[in-house]
Amino acid sequence: MLRNLLINSIKYSLTLLLVMISNICLNAQEFDIKVSVSQSNTSMLSDAQIFRNLEQTISEFLNRTKWTNDDYAPVIVKEEPSLNNYVADITIKTARPVFKTMYDTDMFSFTDANFSFSFNVGQVLQKSDNIFYDNLSSTFTFYAYIMLGLDYDSFSLYGGEDYYIMAREVRSALPASMQNNDPSWSSGLTVTRNKYWIVNDFLDTRVRPVRAFSYDYHRKIMDNMYMDPDKQRAILVSNISALDQVFQSYPNCLALQIFADAKRSELVEIFKVADGNQKTRIHDLLMKINPSQSKYFEILKQ
Repeated sequence: MLRNLLINSIKYSLTLLLVMISNICLNAQEFDIKVSVSQSNTSMLSDAQIFRNLEQTISEFLNRTKWTNDDYAPVIVKEEPSLNNYVADITIKTARPVFKTMYDTDMFSFTDANFSFSFNVGQVLQKSDNIFYDNLSSTFTFYAYIMLGLDYDSFSLYGGEDYYIMAREVRSALPASMQNNDPSWSSGLTVTRNKYWIVNDFLDTRVRPVRAFSYDYHRKIMDNMYMDPDKQRAILVSNISALDQVFQSYPNCLALQIFADAKRSELVEIFKVADGNQKTRIHDLLMKINPSQSKYFEILKQ
């Protein structure tokens, strides 16, 4: 399979305003992650050693855990409300290589805001599939599965299903108080960009056309772009109506926003040399899905 040929060069990067993780590569069996942790200010109660320990703990957890059954995910602490308790924003970025190119296409760019966690020197993070240990372990386990789900979806139709289900099970194992009251996990409608809504959307039957489009976009179009860009651009325009259909039935779909956030710059680059009709179609769709990012799409109106 093509996926097996590319797996060694698949890159992930997590930028955490809790911890910055970059240069994440999926190697033969596991993530290969370099982690750095820094403070946003010097008023923290904890000794700096705890942040060095946090850096090592996260790196070892993600690198040493076996996440799949196949052979082949700047951190700045914002606030410390009390000793060893922290608040952070986590920005997760992932990318996938494009076949026969040196180019990586962004897959996921998401900020998990106001993430609260506790951490003590010597604390061990644990894979949290069906059991809750602590918020830090559950959060990193969750995002590892989301990264894998997005990647597998891009190589085979609905290939990420098992990993999205595993991510949902991570949330299901949380204490009821966290599921109901923690804004980074809660299903409450006051927060619609969090871990609950990510996995809820990717497993929602209404969103399956978005996932099918992701497979077409990456495997059938981007991986073949090197052969005939004009042809692949035309195919992309004809297929992208699937996203519009999902928008019409589910306008607040987070999966659509995630796609637009990850692909906005790439789509502009692909279509800025296209004809006027293609530019207009892509511009109008992106404006529907992600109007807050309109500044990125203005070039398509020229």
